[in-house]
Amino acid sequence: MTKPLSDIVKQSLSEYHISHIREVSSGGDSGERFQLLFKAVAAVGAIILVWVIDAFVGHMFFYERSFVDMFALNIPAPSLYYRSFISLLIIILAVYSYRLSDAAGLDRALKRSSKWFSTTLKSIGAALVAVDEEGNVIFMNQTAQTLIGWELHRAVGSDLKNVCHIIDGKTRKELRLSEHLNRVIKDGVPFAIRDTAMLQAADGRQPYVTGSLTPILDENKRILGAVMVLHDLTDIKQAEEQVLTLATVIEQADDSVIITDVNGINQYVNPGFERITGFTKDEVIGLSINSLRNTQKNSTVYRNLIDILADKEVCRDRFEFTKKNGAMCQLESTNFRITDGHGNVINYVSISRDISKEVELQRQLTQSQKMEALGRLAGGVAHDFNNYLTIINGYSALLLTKADEDDTYYKYVNQINETGERAVMLIKQLLAFSRKDVIAATVVTPNPTIRDMESMLRRLLSKDIHLTLKLDSDVGSVKVDTGQLGQVIMNLVVNAGDALEGGGDIIIETKNVELDPETRDIDLDVRSGAHVVIAVSDSGCGMDRETISHVFEPFYTTKEKGKGTGLGLSIVYGFVKELGGDIRVSSERDVGTTFELFIPVSLKGKSENRGVRLSSDSTVSSGTETILVVDGEEDIRNFIYELISDKGYNVLMAEAGKEALRVADEYNGVIHLLLTDIVIPRMTGFELFEKISASRPEIQALYTTGYVEDGEVQKQVSRIQERLVTKPFVPEKLLLKIRAVLDQVTARPSA
Repeated sequence: MTKPLSDIVKQSLSEYHISHIREVSSGGDSGERFQLLFKAVAAVGAIILVWVIDAFVGHMFFYERSFVDMFALNIPAPSLYYRSFISLLIIILAVYSYRLSDAAGLDRALKRSSKWFSTTLKSIGAALVAVDEEGNVIFMNQTAQTLIGWELHRAVGSDLKNVCHIIDGKTRKELRLSEHLNRVIKDGVPFAIRDTAMLQAADGRQPYVTGSLTPILDENKRILGAVMVLHDLTDIKQAEEQVLTLATVIEQADDSVIITDVNGINQYVNPGFERITGFTKDEVIGLSINSLRNTQKNSTVYRNLIDILADKEVCRDRFEFTKKNGAMCQLESTNFRITDGHGNVINYVSISRDISKEVELQRQLTQSQKMEALGRLAGGVAHDFNNYLTIINGYSALLLTKADEDDTYYKYVNQINETGERAVMLIKQLLAFSRKDVIAATVVTPNPTIRDMESMLRRLLSKDIHLTLKLDSDVGSVKVDTGQLGQVIMNLVVNAGDALEGGGDIIIETKNVELDPETRDIDLDVRSGAHVVIAVSDSGCGMDRETISHVFEPFYTTKEKGKGTGLGLSIVYGFVKELGGDIRVSSERDVGTTFELFIPVSLKGKSENRGVRLSSDSTVSSGTETILVVDGEEDIRNFIYELISDKGYNVLMAEAGKEALRVADEYNGVIHLLLTDIVIPRMTGFELFEKISASRPEIQALYTTGYVEDGEVQKQVSRIQERLVTKPFVPEKLLLKIRAVLDQVTARPSA
């Protein structure tokens, strides 16, 4: 039978060896043969003993024959001495045979025990190193040779401190192994090698080890040496490090991790779960994971994991989750099961990621795609749509100038005109928001643009709304596109008017401010320096903080369905940001709202505007010059004809470029002005002007356009802003522009 390792190290190797031999010799096949032989010898001895006694009795009584002789052997009685001698000889031979047989059995037992003992030491997973009383190595098993890196024949006879070097894994200092060994051999007190120790192997490896130094005792408790047992902890340490790494990853992960038992009871939640949901670990451990389904907006939130994973190993889901504080978030979860080596489910795991930002980005992307689609749509119909609005607004404006305000149909015509103006605003919003409008930035003061818009703004507002302009006469100049600036102001004024359902006041104000790092509002994302402030205030219903936080988002509106697009303020925001400025919104419920546009000053107190200036005096809008009108739309040509011919001008008309060239060639008088759409059949308005001016150098040009998509044409448009009227135009503005171009004395700019 095999003794445990603890028994081996507590006695001398020779003592254990002999003890094992004794055990083997007392049992097994050899022992049985010895016992049979002994019984046989004992039986023969008993027979001989009876025979000798019988012969002795016969000799004493002078029988010729003994009882045995008479009935069995028929041997003469006087042979007693011979009989005794033969008996003794047989006994000696039997004993000698027995001893020979016993020695052979012991030899076989010794060989078998030696082989067993050697195999046992080689098979032990621990490293065994035995030393004598001097601390010199007398034995190493194969495991010890592999771990330490020394072969047995080199290690035997060497001091243990030279063969085995152990260091402290924390302090990196070498353990004084010789001192501990001497104490073990001297005092017989075992020494424990803790799991923080590292073995410095001969090949450079430094595996973590644990073990002990134990004295070897004989039967008299005398110390014969010591045995060192070492266990290699490399695999265990690596497994511990992997577990620690995984635990650290889970603990530091931003995602929520929930681990439940087979019944769905929460056993673990990581800090990520606490950050995302607001619930603490103590609040959910021990509860069912289904208890986290605290909202009815999505019935699939944390459904029974056992049901989810009954037929599949992994389940993914997206849902809306209510945090502890009541806020909503979007979660994306991956649920799976953990099984043991036999395929039995032992845990369920749910990993959830907060995708609220991704969902919001997706929403913004969808909105931007909507805007791009709307921009393409607006760009595709802008030219035709503006032509239609030119006709609608133009004729309605002419009717308003000819009709009396007390006329029965005046309010109907006025409503048509106001609706047309709103349609103009909408198409401009779409073009501006999709960045398809032509931008021509010039350095101007904002006051003239605001004054020019005053009459139009008043028409857009109801009669119970009072519009006031407070314009600083010394306001600085800013580099802007005046068309976009007008669009921005119109958006703000229209929004202010919508907030004044029962009437009220709107104030447009301009002023100069100087911003520096110490005094500027920390909420303003602008550089320090001089800025022009354009403020639009109303005395309307005001807004709360939640509404203010969304007012600049595309398509966000608080108006009733059909009364707002949600684009106006987002256009304002984009316009100001492109200029390097910012917007400040201040509002109070039932008091009013103020939008302040901070725009960096480009040239303080001085405008760089050049070219045509418009006069507000309607008496200078008439004339007798000849004007060639070219437009692809017959209705627009007719409208322009009626408008300018009524003011005394001589009007020539053509539909396309070739027709216009023919009309110019056939007309014998002076043609003072070419009024042409930029986009006409078979050539552009610029090309038409170049061809006509080649034979008529005195001719001037004034261009109209509803929308230009071609990039090269857009570049040309940006260079002739002073000679451009955009559709749909106000009749009065067109007349003033015609008169200004005809009256200018500066050289004709090249197209």
